[in-house]
Amino acid sequence: MQTTVEVSFANQPKQAGGKYGSIKTADGNYYSVPVADLSRFQRGNKYAIEYDQTEKDGKTYRNFTAMSIAQSTPNIDRDYANRDVGKPNGSHYAPTDAKDKFIFVTGVVGRAMGSGKFEPADILQLTQLACASYEEVFNGS
Repeated sequence: MQTTVEVSFANQPKQAGGKYGSIKTADGNYYSVPVADLSRFQRGNKYAIEYDQTEKDGKTYRNFTAMSIAQSTPNIDRDYANRDVGKPNGSHYAPTDAKDKFIFVTGVVGRAMGSGKFEPADILQLTQLACASYEEVFNGS
């Protein structure tokens, strides 16, 4: 199954050394998540995920299986992202050419890959997300 979730909490396993933690979503559902994947979830962010669902003793259990980063959206503080940043001489910098976008995108993708949370197969999607973010933040489109 697939769904989009907004994370309210990411919980470590209840027992030390446990293999699964959980995320609680804004709608009150819990999803079991392997410990190795818990750090991929941040409170307030939305993620497109895949999961398996089982029923036992009248309870519904949801087990995370995969994340689609192409549809996952970080929680961006729009006021911070759109703030005026002045140069030391008092003028305001406005990105104007492809070089600015290249620097932004390589910085974002490089940080993401350096985090160890993504695989080389994710580079294309990370690049597309970074380009879209650049356009939205700097060009308002």
